Amino acid sequence: MRKRHPENTNLKLHYTPEWNGLPVLARPDQPLTENYLTAVRDLMDRALEQHPRTCVMHFTARLPYGWQGPRGGLADRFIASLRSQIDADLRRKSKQGKRTHECRVRQVWCREFSEEGQPHYHIAILVNRDAYSVLGRVAGSQEVDCPWWLWEEEAVANMAGRIRRAWCRVLQLTSQQGRALVHFPKNAVQLMSRSEPSFAGQYQAVFRRLSYLAKVNTKLYEDGYKNFGCSRD
Repeated sequence: MRKRHPENTNLKLHYTPEWNGLPVLARPDQPLTENYLTAVRDLMDRALEQHPRTCVMHFTARLPYGWQGPRGGLADRFIASLRSQIDADLRRKSKQGKRTHECRVRQVWCREFSEEGQPHYHIAILVNRDAYSVLGRVAGSQEVDCPWWLWEEEAVANMAGRIRRAWCRVLQLTSQQGRALVHFPKNAVQLMSRSEPSFAGQYQAVFRRLSYLAKVNTKLYEDGYKNFGCSRD
Protein backbone atom coordinates (compact mmCIF):
# COMPACT_ATOMS: atom_id res chain seq x y z
CA MET A 1 0.00 0.00 0.00
CA ARG A 2 1.23 3.46 -0.86
CA LYS A 3 2.04 5.79 2.02
CA ARG A 4 1.80 8.92 -0.11
CA HIS A 5 -0.58 10.04 -2.82
CA PRO A 6 1.11 9.39 -6.19
CA GLU A 7 -0.11 12.70 -7.65
CA ASN A 8 0.63 14.78 -4.56
CA THR A 9 3.31 13.37 -2.30
CA ASN A 10 2.50 15.92 0.41
CA LEU A 11 -0.66 13.90 1.14
CA LYS A 12 -0.33 10.91 3.46
CA LEU A 13 -2.74 7.99 2.97
CA HIS A 14 -4.65 6.00 5.60
CA TYR A 15 -6.27 2.59 4.95
CA THR A 16 -7.79 1.24 8.19
CA PRO A 17 -11.18 1.96 9.87
CA GLU A 18 -9.55 3.70 12.83
CA TRP A 19 -7.36 6.79 12.84
CA ASN A 20 -5.82 8.18 16.05
CA GLY A 21 -8.47 6.39 18.09
CA LEU A 22 -11.37 7.70 15.97
CA PRO A 23 -13.57 5.73 13.55
CA VAL A 24 -13.20 6.57 9.87
CA LEU A 25 -14.58 5.34 6.55
CA ALA A 26 -11.27 4.03 5.21
CA ARG A 27 -10.80 0.66 3.51
CA PRO A 28 -7.78 -1.02 1.93
CA ASP A 29 -9.25 -0.22 -1.51
CA GLN A 30 -10.48 3.25 -0.51
CA PRO A 31 -7.86 5.20 1.45
CA LEU A 32 -8.36 8.54 3.13
CA THR A 33 -5.98 11.49 3.26
CA GLU A 34 -4.48 11.89 6.74
CA ASN A 35 -3.83 15.60 6.18
CA TYR A 36 -7.55 16.13 5.65
CA LEU A 37 -8.50 14.01 8.65
CA THR A 38 -6.29 16.19 10.84
CA ALA A 39 -7.97 19.31 9.45
CA VAL A 40 -11.45 17.88 10.17
CA ARG A 41 -10.54 17.01 13.75
CA ASP A 42 -9.03 20.43 14.37
CA LEU A 43 -12.09 22.14 12.89
CA MET A 44 -14.44 20.17 15.15
CA ASP A 45 -12.34 20.97 18.20
CA ARG A 46 -12.31 24.71 17.40
CA ALA A 47 -16.06 24.72 16.87
CA LEU A 48 -16.70 22.93 20.16
CA GLU A 49 -14.30 25.20 22.03
CA GLN A 50 -16.37 28.23 21.01
CA HIS A 51 -19.76 26.51 20.95
CA PRO A 52 -19.84 23.55 23.39
CA ARG A 53 -23.22 22.71 21.86
CA THR A 54 -22.56 22.39 18.13
CA CYS A 55 -24.85 21.49 15.23
CA VAL A 56 -23.44 19.94 12.04
CA MET A 57 -25.45 20.15 8.79
CA HIS A 58 -24.51 18.07 5.75
CA PHE A 59 -25.45 18.67 2.11
CA THR A 60 -24.29 18.32 -1.49
CA ALA A 61 -23.96 21.36 -3.79
CA ARG A 62 -23.79 20.88 -7.55
CA LEU A 63 -22.94 23.04 -10.53
CA PRO A 64 -25.34 23.46 -13.45
CA TYR A 65 -24.67 21.03 -16.28
CA GLY A 66 -22.14 22.52 -18.67
CA TRP A 67 -21.10 25.15 -16.14
CA GLN A 68 -18.72 27.67 -17.74
CA GLY A 69 -18.33 29.97 -14.76
CA PRO A 70 -15.44 30.16 -12.28
CA ARG A 71 -14.35 26.87 -10.72
CA GLY A 72 -12.09 28.19 -7.99
CA GLY A 73 -13.07 29.79 -4.69
CA LEU A 74 -16.70 28.67 -4.78
CA ALA A 75 -16.68 27.26 -1.25
CA ASP A 76 -15.08 30.40 0.17
CA ARG A 77 -17.68 32.62 -1.47
CA PHE A 78 -20.44 30.30 -0.28
CA ILE A 79 -19.45 30.51 3.39
CA ALA A 80 -19.03 34.29 3.16
CA SER A 81 -22.58 34.58 1.81
CA LEU A 82 -24.00 32.24 4.44
CA ARG A 83 -22.24 34.08 7.25
CA SER A 84 -23.68 37.35 5.98
CA GLN A 85 -27.19 35.90 6.07
CA ILE A 86 -26.71 34.50 9.57
CA ASP A 87 -25.40 37.83 10.87
CA ALA A 88 -28.39 39.63 9.33
CA ASP A 89 -30.81 37.09 10.79
CA LEU A 90 -29.38 37.46 14.29
CA ARG A 91 -29.42 41.27 14.08
CA ARG A 92 -33.03 41.24 12.93
CA LYS A 93 -34.11 38.93 15.74
CA SER A 94 -32.23 41.03 18.29
CA LYS A 95 -34.04 44.18 17.11
CA GLN A 96 -37.32 42.31 17.52
CA GLY A 97 -36.44 41.66 21.16
CA LYS A 98 -35.83 37.96 20.65
CA ARG A 99 -33.10 36.15 22.52
CA THR A 100 -30.13 35.41 20.27
CA HIS A 101 -26.90 33.47 20.65
CA GLU A 102 -23.49 34.14 19.16
CA CYS A 103 -22.97 31.93 16.13
CA ARG A 104 -19.72 31.49 14.24
CA VAL A 105 -20.37 29.54 11.04
CA ARG A 106 -17.61 27.14 10.00
CA GLN A 107 -17.44 24.74 7.08
CA VAL A 108 -15.54 21.77 5.72
CA TRP A 109 -15.88 20.67 2.10
CA CYS A 110 -14.50 18.49 -0.64
CA ARG A 111 -14.81 18.54 -4.43
CA GLU A 112 -15.60 15.30 -6.23
CA PHE A 113 -16.26 14.28 -9.82
CA SER A 114 -18.93 12.00 -11.24
CA GLU A 115 -18.19 9.40 -13.91
CA GLU A 116 -19.24 12.01 -16.49
CA GLY A 117 -16.59 14.38 -15.17
CA GLN A 118 -19.10 16.76 -13.60
CA PRO A 119 -17.83 18.31 -10.33
CA HIS A 120 -19.91 18.59 -7.17
CA TYR A 121 -19.21 19.57 -3.57
CA HIS A 122 -19.87 17.77 -0.31
CA ILE A 123 -20.16 20.43 2.39
CA ALA A 124 -20.81 20.43 6.12
CA ILE A 125 -21.37 23.53 8.20
CA LEU A 126 -20.87 23.75 11.95
CA VAL A 127 -22.92 26.27 13.93
CA ASN A 128 -23.92 27.07 17.48
CA ARG A 129 -26.61 24.53 18.41
CA ASP A 130 -28.27 27.08 20.69
CA ALA A 131 -28.76 29.40 17.71
CA TYR A 132 -29.58 26.91 14.93
CA SER A 133 -30.27 23.21 15.34
CA VAL A 134 -32.61 22.27 12.48
CA LEU A 135 -32.72 22.77 8.73
CA GLY A 136 -36.43 23.61 8.77
CA ARG A 137 -38.66 22.94 5.80
CA VAL A 138 -36.28 22.04 3.01
CA ALA A 139 -38.60 23.52 0.39
CA GLY A 140 -38.19 26.93 2.04
CA SER A 141 -40.79 29.61 2.69
CA GLN A 142 -40.94 33.12 4.07
CA GLU A 143 -40.36 33.77 7.73
CA VAL A 144 -43.63 33.75 9.63
CA ASP A 145 -42.71 37.00 11.31
CA CYS A 146 -41.02 38.77 8.39
CA PRO A 147 -42.67 41.91 6.95
CA TRP A 148 -45.18 41.09 4.25
CA TRP A 149 -43.43 43.31 1.70
CA LEU A 150 -40.25 41.23 1.78
CA TRP A 151 -40.11 38.59 -0.94
CA GLU A 152 -38.50 35.21 -0.36
CA GLU A 153 -35.49 36.58 -2.23
CA GLU A 154 -35.07 39.01 0.67
CA ALA A 155 -35.93 36.80 3.63
CA VAL A 156 -35.80 33.01 3.77
CA ALA A 157 -37.31 30.94 6.50
CA ASN A 158 -34.65 28.57 7.68
CA MET A 159 -31.16 27.16 7.34
CA ALA A 160 -32.07 25.07 4.32
CA GLY A 161 -33.25 28.19 2.53
CA ARG A 162 -30.20 30.19 3.55
CA ILE A 163 -27.84 27.46 2.37
CA ARG A 164 -29.58 27.24 -0.99
CA ARG A 165 -29.64 31.01 -1.33
CA ALA A 166 -25.91 31.27 -0.56
CA TRP A 167 -25.05 28.68 -3.22
CA CYS A 168 -27.24 30.44 -5.78
CA ARG A 169 -25.52 33.73 -5.03
CA VAL A 170 -22.13 32.12 -5.64
CA LEU A 171 -23.30 30.91 -9.05
CA GLN A 172 -25.18 34.17 -9.76
CA LEU A 173 -28.44 32.27 -10.22
CA THR A 174 -31.93 33.07 -9.00
CA SER A 175 -33.38 30.89 -6.26
CA GLN A 176 -35.67 29.27 -8.82
CA GLN A 177 -32.82 28.54 -11.23
CA GLY A 178 -30.61 26.98 -8.56
CA ARG A 179 -33.22 25.34 -6.37
CA ALA A 180 -32.37 21.76 -7.39
CA LEU A 181 -28.60 22.20 -7.10
CA VAL A 182 -28.46 21.72 -3.31
CA HIS A 183 -29.44 18.33 -1.89
CA PHE A 184 -29.91 17.50 1.79
CA PRO A 185 -29.52 13.78 2.59
CA LYS A 186 -31.52 11.89 5.17
CA ASN A 187 -30.23 12.56 8.69
CA ALA A 188 -28.57 15.73 7.41
CA VAL A 189 -28.25 17.15 10.94
CA GLN A 190 -25.98 15.86 13.71
CA LEU A 191 -25.82 17.37 17.20
CA MET A 192 -22.99 17.42 19.72
CA SER A 193 -22.96 18.66 23.30
CA ARG A 194 -19.87 18.50 25.49
CA SER A 195 -22.00 18.39 28.65
CA GLU A 196 -23.94 15.27 27.66
CA PRO A 197 -22.84 11.78 28.77
CA SER A 198 -23.10 10.62 25.15
CA PHE A 199 -20.70 13.28 23.88
CA ALA A 200 -17.88 10.84 23.03
CA GLY A 201 -20.24 8.86 20.84
CA GLN A 202 -21.61 12.02 19.23
CA TYR A 203 -18.10 13.22 18.43
CA GLN A 204 -17.08 9.88 16.95
CA ALA A 205 -20.23 9.69 14.82
CA VAL A 206 -19.67 13.17 13.39
CA PHE A 207 -15.98 12.53 12.74
CA ARG A 208 -16.67 9.21 11.03
CA ARG A 209 -19.20 10.84 8.73
CA LEU A 210 -16.96 13.80 7.93
CA SER A 211 -14.06 11.44 7.20
CA TYR A 212 -15.80 10.73 3.90
CA LEU A 213 -14.63 14.15 2.72
CA ALA A 214 -11.03 12.92 3.04
CA LYS A 215 -11.62 10.11 0.52
CA VAL A 216 -8.95 9.90 -2.18
CA ASN A 217 -11.15 8.39 -4.89
CA THR A 218 -13.34 10.60 -7.13
CA LYS A 219 -11.10 13.64 -6.70
CA LEU A 220 -9.16 15.33 -9.49
CA TYR A 221 -5.63 16.50 -8.78
CA GLU A 222 -4.59 17.66 -12.24
CA ASP A 223 -6.59 20.84 -12.86
CA GLY A 224 -4.92 23.04 -10.25
CA TYR A 225 -8.02 23.61 -8.10
CA LYS A 226 -8.41 22.64 -4.46
CA ASN A 227 -10.19 19.39 -3.63
CA PHE A 228 -10.62 20.00 0.09
CA GLY A 229 -10.86 22.93 2.45
CA CYS A 230 -12.15 24.06 5.81
CA SER A 231 -12.51 27.19 7.87
CA ARG A 232 -9.28 28.25 9.54
CA ASP A 233 -10.85 30.34 12.31
